[in-house]
Amino acid sequence: MNLRGVLNDKRFYVAAVLSIAALLVAFQLAYDLTHVINHDEVEHAHVAWLMSQGEVPFVDFMEHHPVLYNYLLIPFVTAFDGLSEIYMSIRLMSLALWAASLAIIWAMAKRFGGAVGALIAVLFLALGVQWFRSFGEARPDNLMLPLQLGSILLLIGCGGRRPRSAYVLSGLLFGLSTAVIPKTAPLFPALGIWFVACVATSCRKREELTRIGLWVIAASAAAGIPMLIQALSYEGFWFWVYDFNRAFFRAFAGERGPLQLYYVLREIFRWNPFLAMAALVGVGVVAANRGLWRSGSLVVLICAFQLLSLWKFSAQHVQYFLPALSMTAVLAAAAFGWFSSGCRKIPFAVVTAIFIAGTFLVALDHFDSRRAFRRYLAAMQYVLDVSEPGDRFLACPAMHPLLRHDAGYYWMNYKFVERALDELPDGPPMDWRSDLMKDPPEWIMPRLKMSYCYRMDELPKELLSRYEYVKAPVYLMRRKDPPVR
Repeated sequence: MNLRGVLNDKRFYVAAVLSIAALLVAFQLAYDLTHVINHDEVEHAHVAWLMSQGEVPFVDFMEHHPVLYNYLLIPFVTAFDGLSEIYMSIRLMSLALWAASLAIIWAMAKRFGGAVGALIAVLFLALGVQWFRSFGEARPDNLMLPLQLGSILLLIGCGGRRPRSAYVLSGLLFGLSTAVIPKTAPLFPALGIWFVACVATSCRKREELTRIGLWVIAASAAAGIPMLIQALSYEGFWFWVYDFNRAFFRAFAGERGPLQLYYVLREIFRWNPFLAMAALVGVGVVAANRGLWRSGSLVVLICAFQLLSLWKFSAQHVQYFLPALSMTAVLAAAAFGWFSSGCRKIPFAVVTAIFIAGTFLVALDHFDSRRAFRRYLAAMQYVLDVSEPGDRFLACPAMHPLLRHDAGYYWMNYKFVERALDELPDGPPMDWRSDLMKDPPEWIMPRLKMSYCYRMDELPKELLSRYEYVKAPVYLMRRKDPPVR
């Protein structure tokens, strides 16, 4: 069999899919095992540990996220004693969510670009810096995304006379993704416009309205019931999750300045230019194919509104790009499928392989040093070894020792928290300096430069006089007269 015959063989495609899947898993796992722990990972794992110790979120310590994701982390932070095992187990869970997200994107992309187009789009997406960096860190966005994508997949396949149960399941998945973390909010106007268009162009308007109504009821229940349970269980839930977050984002945006719209688009092209350019071509392919108008319009609307939300909220972190990147890959699949059907197979395969190799080389440049990863874990493990289980720490989120208690109620992003609370007339007071003077913690791990953490020059001199420097892998100070507990 010649090369052309091999490329046309279905067995070759199956073998290629399995081989590429294995290579992508190895690639993502290698990144997970070398990437330095992010402060968001410390925050969410620490909150899960505090909850496992009987502390109540929003009451005993500050939290500004829904805690469904933290409940998922509790078995991991309680099953192991070593930091390496805890963080690696959490990242392996994120790896499973990574695989689920890519599988759903492949299923959506296959509808637009066929098997070949979907495979190429997923490969470019998985090698994109924003994508593998986001899933290289354990955070609730990684759980939100597959739920959100599953909902969109069901809507894309809900054309014609599909059962109403598909709309109900789609609504439930979307509602759950909102309950995990309310970053799905920008998608509501996109879905609203799409639903109105579906009713306007449908021959069975009553049936379409019934299906959409079922979706709205299911989504509202799946999002509202967990939120309501948390609000009834935890005093201050609505304030911290909604009121505070709005003020917090205003303070955060004010610190960094307004985010220009071109920056959002530049980030997509900067880290995955081939996927972004193919997505632009894919929009034209979808527009030219009447059979893809219904599903394609939903994908375009979600991508557009997600990118606009990044500009509106000055959100620059990589995890905020995940929904838009997913829809970009679906649109790119349409272009890759169109190219593969209209070009000679061998030249197309060679050119695609060259572009993929270039994307892979760019990705390798963003891997962290394994030495830095080990040094961080070793330093944090040392802090645990020299301290007692009941000791309290004043430390930054990125450097807070997991499995140790906090010095006070507020423990993360202190300056932004203080600024946000100043804008809220009904918010609780934040006087962390006075709280520290009343009941100084056993340990202090201040940072020297980070603007949103406790710094040496911000701590009262009277407080610092009660501590002594301890020679350690991190900047560590121990109280001279620790209290007897």
